[in-house]
Amino acid sequence: MEQVELSFVIPAYNEENCIEDTLNELDAVIQNKHVPYEILVINDGSSDETLATALTCAKKNSHVKVVSYRKNMEKVLPSRLVLCSATVIS
Repeated sequence: MEQVELSFVIPAYNEENCIEDTLNELDAVIQNKHVPYEILVINDGSSDETLATALTCAKKNSHVKVVSYRKNMEKVLPSRLVLCSATVIS
């Protein structure tokens, strides 16, 4: 497996209506750039189907990774960027 060079961090809180489109659109834009990348979804305690939808996307697309918190962590996100594998984080 190639070293990831670019990580996209997508914070998500109750985004069930748009998370799939967001991930698909981002993937469509970057996949033609020939840069090893990952899309990291941080589900921040959503009470809707955001987590289930993101996990379904991850099963379909190996670039998508999902991290989930049971309760909303708000300001903790920046400290969680260590989860990214890339040298560039967007």
